[in-house]
Parts: sequence; C-alpha cells; structure tokens
Amino acid sequence: MENSSYISSLSFLQHSFVQGREILSSVLDVQNEEEGFLDVMQALGKLKPVSQPVYHAFVNEALYKDNTITISEAGSGTGKQSGIATSAIGNARVGDLIMGASGEVYLITAISASNEIDFVPVDGAGSAADYNAADDKFVVFSNAQGEGSGSPDPIKYGLTKQSNRVQIFKNKYRISDVAKASKITVEYKGKPYFMYKGTYEALQRFRGDISNALMFGKGSGDFYAGASVGDMNIGGNAVQTTNGLKQELKSGGILNSGSPYDHDTDVLATLSTLTAALNKARAPKDYWMWLGTSANIAIDNALNGLNSTGLTGARFSVDGKSIDLGVDKFSLYGRTWNKKQLSILDHNELGSTVTGSGEIYLVPTGQVKTAGGGGSQDYLQVRYLEGDGNNYSFRETLTGGLAPTPTSADSILDVNYQAIMGLEVLGKEHCALVTGF
Repeated sequence: MENSSYISSLSFLQHSFVQGREILSSVLDVQNEEEGFLDVMQALGKLKPVSQPVYHAFVNEALYKDNTITISEAGSGTGKQSGIATSAIGNARVGDLIMGASGEVYLITAISASNEIDFVPVDGAGSAADYNAADDKFVVFSNAQGEGSGSPDPIKYGLTKQSNRVQIFKNKYRISDVAKASKITVEYKGKPYFMYKGTYEALQRFRGDISNALMFGKGSGDFYAGASVGDMNIGGNAVQTTNGLKQELKSGGILNSGSPYDHDTDVLATLSTLTAALNKARAPKDYWMWLGTSANIAIDNALNGLNSTGLTGARFSVDGKSIDLGVDKFSLYGRTWNKKQLSILDHNELGSTVTGSGEIYLVPTGQVKTAGGGGSQDYLQVRYLEGDGNNYSFRETLTGGLAPTPTSADSILDVNYQAIMGLEVLGKEHCALVTGF
C-alpha cells in the first residue's frame, strides 16, 4: 500500500470508460447502475463543450412548409376562373400551381390584399367540387411563369430556433479519519493504486443524477441571463434545469393524435404507420431504438414470429450449439433500427413514475443540417460548460482537514463532484417517443 498512488474514482473511470467500469465493478463488488443515458452518450462520443449556459441552434424548416391554402368562403367562379376568399394562403404566390381535392391542377393568376385568390384550371376544365365549398384545401406543389415575365415574389424560408440550457449537478462523499485508513487497492495497467470504495458509489449516484435529468428532466427558465428567478432558487441562488430527452420528444417529435406516438398493440402496424410519418417528415433511414424490457420483448417477439407469417427471408444467429433469438439490429420498411435496451428504463427504485419500460426512444444515428452555414450537427449530444480555462464536464475536488492540501482543521476528507451540462436535441421533427408497449 505504501508504494501505491491515490487515484480518484472519477479519473479511474474517465481514463478508460468501458474497461475502467468493468474493473471497478468486479474489484469493488458494487451494485452497477449500468448503462445510464450519460453512459450511452459518452460511449458514443456525444459530449461537446459549450461556452454559454443557454445554447441555441437554427434548423432549416421544410421547403414546402405552409404550402396549403385553406378556403373560408366559396368563390363565384364558373370553373374557368374562380375568386376564393381564404383565411390562410401560406406561401402561395402568383404563378404557383395548386392541386385541389379532385386532383385537378390550377394556376394562380392573382392574389388580392384580402387574400382572395384567382386561379384557372390549366386544362381549361376544372372541377366545381374544388371551389364550391368552404374549408376545401389546395396544395401548392410547383410554379409556372409566362414568357418574358419577371421573377415571382420571394419566399421567406423559415428557421426553427431550438434551445436548451445546462444544469449544475453536484454530489459529495465524506470520509472520516478512521474510514480514510481503510483503502482499497486496485491494479490498472500493471500498476497498483488505492481508492476509497465509497467514492465510487458517490460517483455513480452523481452520474445517475445526470443521466436521469438528461433523460427525464424538464427545463426551467433561462435564469443565467439575468431574469428574475422567482421561486427557482435555493438560498437566493438561481437554479436552472435542462430539458430531458423525453420532454423534447413529447413536444417536438413525431406525434399521432397530438401526443407521443402511441403503440396500437400491433408491433408491425405501429412500425408501418410510424415509418409513413417519418417518410413524410423526410427523416433519415438509420435510427437508434432505445427501449426498456416490455418494449424490447414485444419487438423481439414480433420479429421472431415473422417466419411463421410468411416472411421467409428473415435470418437469425445459429452457431450450432445455441440459438440467439434476440434482435439487436433489423431493417424493416426501408429503415434500419439499431435496437438497444437501456436498463435505466427498468430502474427498480425509480419506478414507472419516472421511467417507462413500455417506451421507445427513436433518434437518427447521423447528423442534421443546420442553417446559416453551420454545416451539420449530431441529432443528439450532451453539452458541457467550458470557458475561461474551466472544464465542467466532470470535476472532482478534495477538501477538509485530511485533503492533500488541507482546507480546514476537521478530521474529514470530502470528495466533491461537479458537472454543468445539458441535453441538446436537433431536428426533433425526425425523432419520436413511442409509448404504450
């Protein structure tokens, strides 16, 4: 022990994330809080610094957004030309081609200041069903201009501002003078080190707090910007919280019936309708599928039963001695799903009030384009505060009279953990929270 050097649990874990964790778990016999959301993001390399406590990104809106014309009053035209007073014309312009419910195509020839639209059927026929009733809709799908004409009116392409904020996380473990004498020896890369067992549990609780907030937290106001903190304070100090993945997807992801995408008891039916919704949103083809036990079992059972329903092309792993019926990755309906069960969604102590074994989180594996020359960014990342020479991803400090540099006369050693980080979800329109499994 005399020849061993002290290594903090944080340094030990951070030096080699996966290997270090396995060593600590085996040597220290801890109750492993395995695969928290923070662990997954760290393993994927999705931690990125941010210089401000409130961060923003601007994402391109759909090019054909606001391309529907809603009729509020029937026009008086004969089918050759009709004036339609509308309550909403979106981005419609003179020269746009529009299609009515009948499938007929019309050319917009004039738009008045009162949003009255004149249009003619391009084939000279038209359909009275398109413009003789209120609440009919036309969809803008193209544009046609005459010879020698000028340019049409410009369209203002919108940007979606997406923002979130960091949250301050802290934890502390106290070691007395007697406990400090009880050290645990660990070996790492052939060299002996010592550490205090309780510090690892404290670190895991600290990381668990971060994981749970990133997954299930709800964002507060932006109190770092000098706003009035109101009741969101402790001892007069502002408390700011980050919006977690669940809240982000509940408000901005793919929805059905105005709520998180609800499972309809038939796995394949759910995936087919969800696929259609993702295709309408022009979503990418490769996804993470994070889920708990009940959802994982439902997915596996559905996929394992495909052979009996006539899908003869399905293949499962057979090595001659064992059969692996678990499905970690599958392609269906033109999209690839990388399935990963997260133990945090089955956490016994947190329970269903916080977690959801019957929920599936769907996030693209790639990147989303950002507007304004920003290139592309990961759909999902953890942002930690960094600036003025300080890195607040993970920090450990030792205080008390037994610290290497004593800070008091008390015979204690306080191991203090701190992180300042939050979640960032970009392109939420391509993500989904599926419930009800």
